[in-house]
Formats: sequence, C-alpha cells, structure tokens
Amino acid sequence: ALGNIYGAQILKAMEKSFDIHGFVQDGNLKPVLLWLTEKDFQDDWRDPEEWLETVTKEKLNPQYYFDYLKKKFYF
Repeated sequence: ALGNIYGAQILKAMEKSFDIHGFVQDGNLKPVLLWLTEKDFQDDWRDPEEWLETVTKEKLNPQYYFDYLKKKFYF
C-alpha cells in the first residue's frame, strides 16, 4: 500500500512537470524515462522519506492517492 501512495505522489510530480498522459497515450515513454533518470534514479540511495521528498519536492502526502482512488472509482 505504501508503494501505491509513493506512486501516486510521483505521478502527480510528473504531471506538474510535463504532459505525462499525453505522451503515454501517444506511446512515447521517453519523457517518462528522462524524468525518472533525472529525478528518481540519481537519488535511490537515500532513505525512503528523504528520497520521496527529493523526487517530488514535498513530504509524503497520501492525498494524491486518495484523489487517484476517487477518480478511479468515482466517489
């Protein structure tokens, strides 16, 4: 479950940086890989809390996951 919360927050950080959904819909994953290489893969040696804050520029925020669930399940 914690990985899902991390994933939702990372997705939101990507959405703030570029049109991830448009690129993925077009089948172009290169911007995703470049973003991950720049933001994520360089700092994977940190403890999880510090790593997430470095990648997303904010502390763990489960609201992104709640928003994702609301959108997915329409409630």
